[in-house]
Amino acid sequence: MKKLFPVAILALAMILASCDYHGSMISKIEDNEKALSADSTAMPPADKVKAMQALYLEFADKYPNDSISPEYIFRAADLSIFLRDYKTTIGLYDRILTEHKSYAKLPQALFMKAFVYDQYIQDPMQASEFYRQFLRLYPDHELADDATQALLFCGKSDTEIMQILQQRATEDSTSTKATR
Repeated sequence: MKKLFPVAILALAMILASCDYHGSMISKIEDNEKALSADSTAMPPADKVKAMQALYLEFADKYPNDSISPEYIFRAADLSIFLRDYKTTIGLYDRILTEHKSYAKLPQALFMKAFVYDQYIQDPMQASEFYRQFLRLYPDHELADDATQALLFCGKSDTEIMQILQQRATEDSTSTKATR
């Protein structure tokens, strides 16, 4: 019995230290978020953005089952877009989609994955695939109309998009006149 007491004390100390580290990481993240948002420059320095991203991912790696971890990964993905590191962005959205299936922003992660392929990587095949997947999984989501529109314009040139919009405007004015 006397031998178990020191082991129990050591285990308790480790648990308390872990909780302290968890709390201190969250505090550090919150402090860095405030500092980053308080920066009055239009474009915060890339090194500060990378440091913030590293903090988010460090927390998510250390505490993968914590309820805030998928949110931190989502924020890290947003920062990757800012940094124009689209490969990392896609990887982070994939991480959310595979590891955090009950995360409230799961639909947004899938939509953003499609959006990044569409707007930044400019891969209309991949973008279309993920927009369609989004619409299959979340047909009633608030972003469903955006996904439908994005799918319509995906891979089209500016000229083709203008032609589609002009055709729609003509059809709309024709249908309005017909209902009068």
